[in-house]
Amino acid sequence: MLTEIQNAIVGCAISEKILKDAKGQIDPGLYLVDALVRIQGTLSKGEDFQMKAAAKIDWRLLASLALSKVNNETQDAVIDAFIKAIDGADGEKDALTEKVKERVEAKIELVKGNAPMVNAKGRVTAKLVAEIVGDARIEHKPDIK
Repeated sequence: MLTEIQNAIVGCAISEKILKDAKGQIDPGLYLVDALVRIQGTLSKGEDFQMKAAAKIDWRLLASLALSKVNNETQDAVIDAFIKAIDGADGEKDALTEKVKERVEAKIELVKGNAPMVNAKGRVTAKLVAEIVGDARIEHKPDIK
């Protein structure tokens, strides 16, 4: 059983980027693994701190509120335009969403000013290298998932 610091070390050594890169190189199936791994490097944790609570924008709520302010015919027209825009050019979508996002975020800034302070855990950073020690046994069973 690993301690919390050991779990953190192993978790940091096996980063999301490494796993993402490896996914494209590994064949489907089950892998039976028996390996001894050495992890070396540094891991640090910053001090806990206080910060203002994040004011996240609930885009579904915004869309629901916006549609609730107009009649059924306008709602249908907006929904039809949305469906049509899904297949539109990315540049057009980006320009439209940025314009709306800027207006909404400007209003949200007013709310953020009154946001309560919350406790946050210190950030963990790691510079670790993992390597197999000795011979590893890895057996691939492609028919088992």
